Amino acid sequence: MIAHSLGNMVVGSAIQDFGMAFDMYMMLNPAVALETYEGAEENPVEMRHPSWDEFYFGDDYNDGADTETYDQNDAAGVNGRRLWSTEWHTLFPATDARRNLTWRNRFYAVGDSANVIQYYSSGEEVLRQDEPGPPASLEVAMGYLPGNDTPTGGYNAWNIQEKSKGRDNLAAFLAAGSSAGWGFNDHCGTDDSEASGGEICWVNGKGLLSHTEAQVFFDAPNETLIQEPFFDPFDPVEDMDLHDLNNGDAVVDITFPRTMGYEIPALSFSAGGTKIAHFRKAQAYDMNNEMADGWPASRGGVNGKAWWHSDYKNVSYRYTYKLFDSIVDEGALR
Repeated sequence: MIAHSLGNMVVGSAIQDFGMAFDMYMMLNPAVALETYEGAEENPVEMRHPSWDEFYFGDDYNDGADTETYDQNDAAGVNGRRLWSTEWHTLFPATDARRNLTWRNRFYAVGDSANVIQYYSSGEEVLRQDEPGPPASLEVAMGYLPGNDTPTGGYNAWNIQEKSKGRDNLAAFLAAGSSAGWGFNDHCGTDDSEASGGEICWVNGKGLLSHTEAQVFFDAPNETLIQEPFFDPFDPVEDMDLHDLNNGDAVVDITFPRTMGYEIPALSFSAGGTKIAHFRKAQAYDMNNEMADGWPASRGGVNGKAWWHSDYKNVSYRYTYKLFDSIVDEGALR
């Protein structure tokens, strides 16, 4: 079985959720987060939206000095990212279906098989590794414009999509979503907790709260953050609300695809452009460095080689035959 790009999301769900059996599964440029296969794979320094830097409370917080790791748990076991939408699932017990609203270990069963091979490319353009900073919404389309130096349409699409979830930029409008994610809750309500002073309003009239001002919300009880999160709340679906304290878990089966696809960001690079370092049994090959024999002059030649997202079919077999030889050999297809 071979799946390319987002097809690996379909196969991963079939294996994890429905117990699909397979003799061999080859992941080709998987457009799936690393953490999906192994929860320890994270890149929060690069994959967080920088607007949330003030709202990290790990013991290495350094007031915007760019030295933070943004790790999930600090030395004391405190989740410094507790206010982030990526961590909302940790507010629930294992018996609540909302505990599953995370990319971490979503397809753990895939990485637990010895019969899985990851074909990724360090030369990826669509699923490339990103740098810290906000997403550039138009970058994904620049390759379609004549005379532009961006290599191809879809450039950096993975990172733009994940960093735009919940934002109000163009990319969120076109491909991500404008709720939850990296958006902020500007709704106001009331509760009875002393921690919030009886009022819940994460964004004040003058703009975002400071790190110090947000501490009181970081310390708020789980019940408060479940009903009124610091991030922009999830969109209700047909009057069903994930934030309903007692009944929200019954909504998960209905909202799960949309919630994960549009509202929960990945905090790791894509497995299409980065090796899954913690794969327990599976193998991995970098097509950019291991499967290319020369490279077309029109694509920079061997010195400018970059195996892009769909080059298994877009570049002549003369240069890519090692990939197909590997597929035949690994799959015992001779």
